[in-house]
Amino acid sequence: MGNKVASWEETVLCWGETNESKVNAKQLSEFVLQPENVKEEIGDFVYNRLFERYIEPFKKMDNSSIDYGQHNVTNDEEPTQRKLRIGFSIMANMCLLIETMEAFKKGFERFYGRKKGEELNDTHYEQAFIDFFDQNEEFKVSKGFGCIFYRDIRCAILHQGETYNGWKIKPIEEIKPIDEANKTIDAKQFLDTMENVLKTYIEKLKSGEESMENCVKKLNAIIKNCK
Repeated sequence: MGNKVASWEETVLCWGETNESKVNAKQLSEFVLQPENVKEEIGDFVYNRLFERYIEPFKKMDNSSIDYGQHNVTNDEEPTQRKLRIGFSIMANMCLLIETMEAFKKGFERFYGRKKGEELNDTHYEQAFIDFFDQNEEFKVSKGFGCIFYRDIRCAILHQGETYNGWKIKPIEEIKPIDEANKTIDAKQFLDTMENVLKTYIEKLKSGEESMENCVKKLNAIIKNCK
């Protein structure tokens, strides 16, 4: 039967860079018992889990065969030399990563979970993006930009496979991931910025500036989902 897992405890939750950094459900269950004593281990686990799922695949791609833009105008490529345009793929993954990071920060078992019989309020999701962009200085966007991003980028890409209201995904000449004035997002710079945001979150988690209690709530939900 090949790779059948003998028990839920053996489920690998992140692989890390070496075999020693691999963490399964049993190990994570031990981490959450005394989280204050294993801040480094928990921080490394969260980083490895999110990095390898959302960021690393794009980092490992051959730059000579890809185009980070989606709305670039290129007329000099022969059909046989056509590059893979991965701008939308990157941004779809970054939207998922933003929601996942907010779930860790706020301690959600399910992202903005609801009680039985409770209606799902779309503004809950929107607020997550507002909080994310307002609280992460790496992006340097206007107050409340998360609302625009949520509606014109996140919802548009995830539900319709496009962007709304004139937003484009293509390279920006300046060193910044978002050009609000020209409604442009540079997918490569956005990816790099998200990596820095993730690293900052992990540093603050380890130092106590970010809530370990909320993180552990999310970790317990991950363990529960393995059973």
